[in-house]
Amino acid sequence: MNFTNRPMIGYVLIEQNAIKTQQEFDYWINLCLDFNKNAKSSKNKKDK
Repeated sequence: MNFTNRPMIGYVLIEQNAIKTQQEFDYWINLCLDFNKNAKSSKNKKDK
């Protein structure tokens, strides 16, 4: 995703036609959940 000319890491845009079945939906949800286990949280702006 890129809204501000700085790509956002860890985001993916899935087109609606890519999720037609429960199995396809489960695939994308599980992919996100698996990634989230390894993702590092961003620093709180107050902590800087």
